[in-house]
Amino acid sequence: MHTDLHQQQHPPCQRNDAPTHLDPKRHPFEPAALLLHLLEREPQLGRVLGIAAQPGELAVPVDSLFALDPHGQPRLRQWVALAQGVDDAPALLRFIHDYLAIVVPGLLGMYLLYGVAFQPHRQHSLMAINADGQPGRLLLQGFAGIHIHHSTLRWQGVAPPFPAPRSDPAERVRDTFIHTTLMCHLGELVWLCARHWPVHEYALWRELARHLDDCFEHLRERVEPQRWRLERQALLERDWPTQSPGICRQHNPLKMRR
Repeated sequence: MHTDLHQQQHPPCQRNDAPTHLDPKRHPFEPAALLLHLLEREPQLGRVLGIAAQPGELAVPVDSLFALDPHGQPRLRQWVALAQGVDDAPALLRFIHDYLAIVVPGLLGMYLLYGVAFQPHRQHSLMAINADGQPGRLLLQGFAGIHIHHSTLRWQGVAPPFPAPRSDPAERVRDTFIHTTLMCHLGELVWLCARHWPVHEYALWRELARHLDDCFEHLRERVEPQRWRLERQALLERDWPTQSPGICRQHNPLKMRR
């Protein structure tokens, strides 16, 4: 029998008794304060993103879900069973749907609307679980690698109440989003699931593509039209950049959705 998710020891879960609040005026540039500032403007994003667990939430490090238990199974299997009642392939697909319904609108929404790309590597991310074991919000940690496209911020009428770093080129912000969100956080989750469940990798990439499509359509009227078209093409239709030495582009697995 697998160890219960709440009892697993590596790494520890984090629970907070009260929400964390940062005062932007006290931080020359604090990326967490920028996130909080934008979440105040966007209550819908605030329902899926944050930096600290709220009362009643259990914060589970995403990286811990990749650790193998004594049976050689990822801790993710325990969470699927907790959330869905069983841990078979259909339950996994339902779980992935719920997980993507949080991560994609949160991170893609922040990127499309405000030109902000965090670095949500799995070691920098926690998922807040609610009382019934369902994924609730993505909690971001480790903001050192944040990239910001100031023109997109200004297009939304945002003037941060604190000095922000210089603007990054649009391509650099996009490459950061693709590498850290799509390739690392979500891509590694896809590969983990395909290795340990009888689910084809293509099906998981197609599910991710559907969530991205839905998010693009939902935000279409709020994003500058040319930016919307360019970003959709770059994320869903073109090959992706890679940070591997000597390789400029790599196949975009989201193309397999058709």
